[in-house]
Amino acid sequence: MAEIFLDRVTKRFGRVEALRELTLRVREGELLVLLGPSGCGKSTALRIVAGLEAPTSGGVWIGGRRVDGVEPGDRDLAFVFQTYALYPHKTVAENLAFPLRVRKVSREEEEARVREVAALLGIGELLGRRPRELSGGQRQRVALGRAIVRRPRAFLMDEPLSNLDARLRVEMRSEIRRLQQRLGTTTVYVTHDQVEAMTLGDRVAVLRQGRLQQVGTPRQVYELPANRFVAGFVGSPPMNLLRIHVERTGDGAVLHVGDQALPWPAGCGVGPPPPGPLELGFRPHSARLGSGPGLGPLRARVEEREYLGGAVLLHLDAGGQRITVERPPEAREQPGEGVLLYLSPRELVGFDVATGERVWPAG
Repeated sequence: MAEIFLDRVTKRFGRVEALRELTLRVREGELLVLLGPSGCGKSTALRIVAGLEAPTSGGVWIGGRRVDGVEPGDRDLAFVFQTYALYPHKTVAENLAFPLRVRKVSREEEEARVREVAALLGIGELLGRRPRELSGGQRQRVALGRAIVRRPRAFLMDEPLSNLDARLRVEMRSEIRRLQQRLGTTTVYVTHDQVEAMTLGDRVAVLRQGRLQQVGTPRQVYELPANRFVAGFVGSPPMNLLRIHVERTGDGAVLHVGDQALPWPAGCGVGPPPPGPLELGFRPHSARLGSGPGLGPLRARVEEREYLGGAVLLHLDAGGQRITVERPPEAREQPGEGVLLYLSPRELVGFDVATGERVWPAG
């Protein structure tokens, strides 16, 4: 295991800046997910750690040693690619053994490690097959096994599940998490899939246009997004953003939404947002319809209804602003119907209208 540290890493490809001043510490033994949309720089960051790309400026440390200029093969890292990258003419056993043969491991130890990893991944009966004879999930297990068999200081995984169907992605997600917890190997995992990020990561680092937006536990990123981008990118459906104006009144406050005035509930245990214009964020599942307690009532009208099996999504118009509310599957509200919303003060966040940064609650 080894800690990985990127210190103010910038990477330019001609005039394109893929990363800007990225500072990020991956703790020893943790699984950190780099999350963001396509083109945000997450794969570039991973390739810089691996030594497949050189930073334009900044430095990379692995296990306390600066590795700028160190060849990829000398960094003792295992890279799991999106495309499996198996040797088609070799058997599963030969693919698993290849990294050990490169390192001139004895034949006895090689055979023992291959059997151990095959048993760990449940592919012992596949050792004599070639990649073309395997399913996508089996190929990905072999790719993982080839990384594990080396016993590297860290795993680097670049969207390893993107070529699998939905059912296999769920299965392999659990497999990767189980293996990482059992092995305790430092892991950096790149994905654009927020479900993968939230279920796999000890921590999640969100990138946008080469810049780090937020790093924290999945719960921190979901409940207290650092800015408007993270609020909209993490969560499905995304966080609602309601444009309001806050007026302070003595010890309390009134929140104005269009022509509606919502008094801040006394005794709710949370101080009101700062005065002035604000974007109020709340998750679709945190709004209640019908009656309080909470901040409300906010009048709205149902515009669309989506039945998802385990839930119903209502898309509402609230004073000319569109918001989404999650309801149980037995909910009966229909398009055109008026509803009253109540919001839990403890589940609200506020963003600066101009910068998009979270300004409330603090911390």
